[in-house]
Amino acid sequence: MENINKLLQDVNVILQKEKVRKEESRKRGERFNMFEMLGVAHYEVTHSKIIASFLNPQGSHGQGDLFLRLFLQTIENNDEINIDTSNAKVYTEYDIGNGRIDILIEAADHGIIIENKVYAGDQHEQLIRYNSYAERKYTNGKYTLYYLTLYGKAASDDSAKEKGSGKCVNYRRISYLKDIISWLQCCICESATMPLIRETLVQYLNHIKQLTNQDMDSLNEKELMDIFSSEENMEIAVKIKGFVDNANTVKKMYFESLKNDIEKLKNQYTNLDYISFPESKKYDDRAIFVVKTGKIHTYIGWSICKYELMCLAEYDSYQIKKANRPKRDEYFNNLGLNSLLNEENDWCRWKYFKYDWREAFDCLKKVVEIVIQHKEKPLSL
Repeated sequence: MENINKLLQDVNVILQKEKVRKEESRKRGERFNMFEMLGVAHYEVTHSKIIASFLNPQGSHGQGDLFLRLFLQTIENNDEINIDTSNAKVYTEYDIGNGRIDILIEAADHGIIIENKVYAGDQHEQLIRYNSYAERKYTNGKYTLYYLTLYGKAASDDSAKEKGSGKCVNYRRISYLKDIISWLQCCICESATMPLIRETLVQYLNHIKQLTNQDMDSLNEKELMDIFSSEENMEIAVKIKGFVDNANTVKKMYFESLKNDIEKLKNQYTNLDYISFPESKKYDDRAIFVVKTGKIHTYIGWSICKYELMCLAEYDSYQIKKANRPKRDEYFNNLGLNSLLNEENDWCRWKYFKYDWREAFDCLKKVVEIVIQHKEKPLSL
């Protein structure tokens, strides 16, 4: 235990140095980042549009197919690409009838399909549907299906494996961690004499590094590696990893038992006509309770991948003009929920709540009770 404490102390010294470095860098304005300010971290659609804008030979960057060629060279690990990209067309959210392809690149007679996943899970038979579309459209078989994630993980069986045969569609894994970062670095080198394009690429690169936990200073990172390089410390690190794995196992077991508690809570409200319990396919698959409050639906849900409680205020009619809709922050404040919210982890329209994971059910129950209590006092529109 003494050796473990010593290792943790040494690591903490470096982490504190990194914290100070980042704060000093922030004061100098070096950490100013438009992508971070706009909160695009979790938006697959926004990332797809950013990437596609650089890949597009007709894009406003004015560099023709340069960035597209660099991209293909990076993901194929090949300096020679046998595809004519000069007149390539790049689409985002391309509608194929039974789905939307995040990024579709059509270069001559080649099709390049990119399914982009930052945090969202796979849809049912998603890659199977995209592959079927490509087989029909590119009858010569000249197409490639890429699965882009933060760290290069595989697609789920539900997305990529055909029922019955168990056959998996042919797709290639690429990652933000390796491929997108490498590609952006190549683009930056080629944009050295174009400051506006270069700095935009640099900001997006820094944003991706933050998302993939790669933004530590190289000297501090080397110090960490030096600490862990000794045989003794490597053994200690393995033990620490074991402790962490055990803790995560306990956490997962807790949330499995939480499902039973949630079902019991649902049973208490089954007779209330203003509360519904959506099926996973009908609404967002994380929604648990939907409370109708006037013309507002309050969704109370659960992030399976993050083990976090979330809440969403949505409106009953999309015909209501945005100018006439009360702000969500005002709605949450009137409910008395703002003090419970973790604003630093606010994503998209969902609001996350602050609590220790062992208090998840108590927090969920409290939120449901608060929303129901205010049911008779809806915000006026």
